[in-house]
Amino acid sequence: MKDIAYGKVREIFHQVCELGPAEQLEKINDLCADDQATKTQILRLLDALNESHTLSDSLIESFGIEVTLPTIQGYTLLRVLGEGGMGTVYEALQEIPRRRVSIKVIRFGSQSVRLLSRFQREADVLARLKHPGIAQIYATGFCESENQSRPYIALELVEGESLLKYADAAMLDTQSRLKIACMLCDAMEHAHLQGVIHRDLKPSNILVDSTGLPKILDFGVARITDSDVHALTLQTEAGQILGTAAYMSPEQASGIPSNIDVRSDIYSLGVIIYELLTGRRPHKIENLPIPDAILAIRESEPTRIGSVDTRYKGDIETILAKALDRDITRRYQTARALGDDIQRFIRNEPIVARPPTTLYKFRKFTSRNKALVIGLAAVLLSLSFGLVGTSIAFRRESAARKQTMVALAEAQGSTAFLENLLLGLDPSETQGRDTELLLDMLDISVSTVDDIPYPSVRAEMLSVIGRAYFVIYEYERAADVFAKSSELFDSLPRELNSSRNIVDQLFADSKRNMGHMEEGIEILTRMIDRIELENSPDQLIAPHTLLGEIRMYKGDWTGALESVETAREMSQHSSLEVQPGLDMLQGMLLRRLERYAEAEVSYMLALEKYQRQDEPILISK
Repeated sequence: MKDIAYGKVREIFHQVCELGPAEQLEKINDLCADDQATKTQILRLLDALNESHTLSDSLIESFGIEVTLPTIQGYTLLRVLGEGGMGTVYEALQEIPRRRVSIKVIRFGSQSVRLLSRFQREADVLARLKHPGIAQIYATGFCESENQSRPYIALELVEGESLLKYADAAMLDTQSRLKIACMLCDAMEHAHLQGVIHRDLKPSNILVDSTGLPKILDFGVARITDSDVHALTLQTEAGQILGTAAYMSPEQASGIPSNIDVRSDIYSLGVIIYELLTGRRPHKIENLPIPDAILAIRESEPTRIGSVDTRYKGDIETILAKALDRDITRRYQTARALGDDIQRFIRNEPIVARPPTTLYKFRKFTSRNKALVIGLAAVLLSLSFGLVGTSIAFRRESAARKQTMVALAEAQGSTAFLENLLLGLDPSETQGRDTELLLDMLDISVSTVDDIPYPSVRAEMLSVIGRAYFVIYEYERAADVFAKSSELFDSLPRELNSSRNIVDQLFADSKRNMGHMEEGIEILTRMIDRIELENSPDQLIAPHTLLGEIRMYKGDWTGALESVETAREMSQHSSLEVQPGLDMLQGMLLRRLERYAEAEVSYMLALEKYQRQDEPILISK
């Protein structure tokens, strides 16, 4: 096989990865000329980037790539169906018995002992599974191609659409979607009884055929749970995370194999059912770097499905909350138990799952947020002392009676607000619902802010609530609260503008995370105009930086560079901490604009400043 210059592959890939499909084709064709091997590798990288596992026929035709099908005795290979992490999948015609099958063949260059063992394990695993909801294995063997022995598996050819596409195309109602969920639970119960954990359950691994029957595919990262068999197989190293992050259980995201059992698949089933019903997943991790996404799955509570769609409040919310419980001992212990509860809901029978009590949720909240609870308690305590001090001042300073009464009322309003924040949940109101404590506390607090008679206190309290929403990725709620807080600050003295600047910047950042880029730009533009009138240049660095980032997200590289350079110039006189980061951002934008010499100067400046600050440089891959 022709050697591939992977440095060249990497360089071209970085040049084309953010172009549109048509521009990608033209650019790759121009840069690769007749180097078909390099073209193929770049196309595979682009497919992976787009979460596609197929090398599309149109791309193959556009580049004139010749695909040589291997020869396997007893089969006639017809075409490439797709490519996965371990090998290529072909459609084939089996001679005896005569039928169409899919054949998975390990790719060239991947015949390490580890991968061959894993490939053989997939065959052994699938051979033990005989269920209408699981793709059936027919045969295994080795084929000879280009003087290399390559293992293959012949599988049932499943023709259909992926789960989510099928459900949307067929416009299935809630009950039909739940019936498919029950079929998936039944199939996974069979696998679990055979001692098999899938560990990579996701909608793209589930195809629905023309009869509406879902089929689970790709047990390639499954683990045999029998201890004797497991001892003979190659174990996954601790810290290696297999599967797709969005559907991982918290214990799988930890990367420790010993923490994973059949209940990890139940969590993944919960995510799939949640997405099947709502079109979104319980954690918003799409725009997060992989480490942050993994941390969110491990540490944060899933969003209640009832808060996404009120139709699912009640039993469905309770069922999915149990399936998605971060505490593995509180989760459904078998796939059958999950399926049975869904069946009970469909039949209008009482479900077995019960929502957690308010006391349990409060204990969980305090254990996860000790610093927050201690901080709020300290604030309450200080406010209580403040009330005592204010009362003494009221008696001693009659000349300041009016001012002290205002201070007293403000302190009382703040105390009442914080008490509402901590104690605002009424157990009778939460009965029958799975309530994520922090979200409910924040929602209740928003509704009580209007009762505070002082605009300055209301503005600050709304700012606190908005920031809490923001850090748990509830950007839409955060934006609504920040809008109210910013409006209140409009009527307040200029002395509070530093607080207002924080609100406006987070308001714009919330809009960015919602995908409303133009609204974010509009908020920042108004903010910058106001700060310039106040002659506070040090307050302009952050909004200009964020403005540059939003323009960069939009693909406006020139506008982004202009904003970043403005922020960078202002930072030279006031903010040493942000300078190297701005230098790095400037370098990246200059490189994007193909101003390579200037980009190198910016990168070197950043390096020098980081070294001067004695801080590590974080390089994203």
